[in-house]
Amino acid sequence: MREVERDGMGTGGNDALSLSYEEWRGRMAEWGEPGFRADQICGWLYGRKVFNYHEMSNLSKSLRERLSGSLLMPLPVLIREQESRDGTRKYLWQMTDGERVESVLLNHGGHTTACISSQVGCPLACTFCATGSLGFTRNLTPGEILGQFLMMERRRLDAGAEQGINNIVFMGMGEPLLNADSVFGSIRMLNHPKMRGLGARHITISTSGVAQGIVDLADFEIPIRLSVSLHAPNDALRSRLMPINRSCPLSRLVEALHIYRRRTGERVTIEYALIDGVNDAPVLSRADVSVSLASAAPLAQHHADILLLSERLDGLLAARDAARRALRIVHQNLIFSCLYNVLAIPLAAVGLVPPWLAGLGMAGSSLVVVLNALRAAR
Repeated sequence: MREVERDGMGTGGNDALSLSYEEWRGRMAEWGEPGFRADQICGWLYGRKVFNYHEMSNLSKSLRERLSGSLLMPLPVLIREQESRDGTRKYLWQMTDGERVESVLLNHGGHTTACISSQVGCPLACTFCATGSLGFTRNLTPGEILGQFLMMERRRLDAGAEQGINNIVFMGMGEPLLNADSVFGSIRMLNHPKMRGLGARHITISTSGVAQGIVDLADFEIPIRLSVSLHAPNDALRSRLMPINRSCPLSRLVEALHIYRRRTGERVTIEYALIDGVNDAPVLSRADVSVSLASAAPLAQHHADILLLSERLDGLLAARDAARRALRIVHQNLIFSCLYNVLAIPLAAVGLVPPWLAGLGMAGSSLVVVLNALRAAR
């Protein structure tokens, strides 16, 4: 393994996928080629997903041969692909040095999101994360990060998809803000209009809470989105689940998020994975309305306001509809009662309504209210 690869700064000047658009232009100038050759090459790589220089037919033969002899194409090799019933695809890739990383393609409502790895392994050792148990091996280069995304797009287009991938999230293996140089470099290439041209609002970094990395991201020139994995409401529990909290406690994380918010004006997404019987009870006890499944831990059930007897979450929708219907009926009954009393009491007070009729009217109004309330049970 070359030292420069372990540093995560790219494989040097011979890694084609780690070259920015400006570096492609500079390389063409060095070789005495016109600047538009950089546009053509980037069009093949990022537009058509063609990675064999000899298939780039609008380049001269001499340039194709020089590219083949000078610039490597470190594409990952697919080792295994799995597909779940909801259409989610999971990929295991092997890098050129034999190291392996995973990435995931999510399908939701006609849109696709790629979850990309930024490191081989991870140094943070979060207790609920399988990657954390592997330890840390090395950072990925910009080209290795991009290679995952481009190969996923190529496989998708080869399968007949009409468009590429809509969104990308850096939340695969590794902590992206601990490999910021490579991650930021790959984002610049993804966003550049002459390369992939993916909009900034379609790119998200998901971090475990690297405070200094969040502050650095606030000064990044491309306004991408930020998500933070929280997973605990206090330092004691978060330090147990996520060891990074010991060096970067919640107070420091919140301070970094305030800085990010002030400098960018952007909202931050908070990610919180509920772990049954571990981190759900504190959240359930403080929530405005909390829900637990019947199969959840007794502690979670105790703190929940609503207990779902089945394992189907669509019971929440039925409960919401029933609550809205009941509230609407309560409002109707209140309005009817107010109108009745406003009209009937003055008439009875001045003697225009005899006592027996007033009694019947009161009983009748109560009956109307009760019958209207029974509609909530339908």
